[in-house]
Amino acid sequence: MILSSLPSFALLAVLAAPEDRVDAYMNAAMAAAHIPGASLIVLKDGKVVKRAAYGLASVEYDVPAKPETLYLLASMTKSFTATAILMLFEEGKINLDDSISTYLTDAPEAWKPITVRMLLGHTAGLKDRWEEQDHSKWRLAYSTADLYAAAKATPLDFAPGTRWQYTDQGYFLLGKIVEQVSGVSYRQFLTDHVFKPCGMDASTTTSQTEIVKNLAQGYTLARGQLQKNHRRTDYGLVSHFGIVSSVDDLAKFDQALAAGKLVKGETLAAMWSPTMLPGGDVGHMLDATYGMGWFLEGIDGHRIVQHGGASGTGYVKYPDDHLTVIVLTNLEQLAGGDGIGLAKIVAQAYVPGLGYAGLSERTDPDPKLGDTVKSELAHFAAGTMTAALYTPEFVRLIEPTLPAQKAGLGPLGPAQRIEYLSEARFGASRSAVYRVRYKDITLYLHLVVDPEGRLAQMALRPETSIDG
Repeated sequence: MILSSLPSFALLAVLAAPEDRVDAYMNAAMAAAHIPGASLIVLKDGKVVKRAAYGLASVEYDVPAKPETLYLLASMTKSFTATAILMLFEEGKINLDDSISTYLTDAPEAWKPITVRMLLGHTAGLKDRWEEQDHSKWRLAYSTADLYAAAKATPLDFAPGTRWQYTDQGYFLLGKIVEQVSGVSYRQFLTDHVFKPCGMDASTTTSQTEIVKNLAQGYTLARGQLQKNHRRTDYGLVSHFGIVSSVDDLAKFDQALAAGKLVKGETLAAMWSPTMLPGGDVGHMLDATYGMGWFLEGIDGHRIVQHGGASGTGYVKYPDDHLTVIVLTNLEQLAGGDGIGLAKIVAQAYVPGLGYAGLSERTDPDPKLGDTVKSELAHFAAGTMTAALYTPEFVRLIEPTLPAQKAGLGPLGPAQRIEYLSEARFGASRSAVYRVRYKDITLYLHLVVDPEGRLAQMALRPETSIDG
């Protein structure tokens, strides 16, 4: 069970104007999560309807955050790398179903079955971390050649195309392909084909040796104390994590995507379509699947397309509601800088029904699953689980944490009521959400059921709304 890092709290008043509600929520949420600074932008029907910043971009120098403040996007960069690949695809320079050895001619034999499409969808079998095999020898600088040599020497985790596994290594290799095919550096390609055409004049890629004006300092928390983060390693090619941008520039990127200025509408639709595995399954990610450079979700019929970054950034789109919310923070995600979570809650001020807390109970199409949920919550509260109900991968993940589950859930007492709220289907898997009412608290259970009917993911979370 994983509890959200965003706190649950009540606002002093429900304010009428969405902009005022957003300000009140952001100020309260940032104080509760110890987020030093954040910038935010909201687009509705393609127009900016909210643009704001809160707190400090630099705590040391008391520099206020602004909408113009630049942040390291971290893995949000993957959406740009996927866009670059698909721009080259539309030009006829890349075939998505070609082996990557077509473009990386010195690729090792193990990479021959890997296609460009597999890299885009994280099904290539590559490891996530690959830069340094001996972590005791971690360096302060890696060249592109260093990283590529390390990638070629790193064995696969599984046969390409058989499973889903999020991997920075795959998006590094996509950056290599961009450079090989275009004949220019990754940074130059983005500058010429994305940043300049979109008017993103402040955006660039990160380098530890360069001075970048208006760049926010990144932070983390250690034993409750704010500290500078440790992002001090310099890399050559940063196509997996390294774009620096502002909410103003990202709004321009969003508008260009919607207008078809970067890729055609059908190509964008393909980016936002689930990555498929044999048998139609797309993996067992909680509440989400993956397209090409974007996570894909849904809530009560509302499509969500999003990507975040470990530096505390979040870019969330509701395509059918014509709504985009971008929140960039300077607190590491693992320390509580949950840009995605903040953006989803802010979205509730503009479109009703985008939070589970506002949903009414519905008739459960699978009452047996509801009964299983109730009994398993009781087992977790007792520090046990019925292993046969779960996938082996989930059992291996959760069994070591059973004492912690007991410590967290035991004091809540028995669940007094379980209410079915919503479900979504991703390939052959499906997800479901239940409201779990305990005596003194209400939580929300998110789960994924695999094609064999086994529980593949399960998380119990609080649900914060824009109004508390």
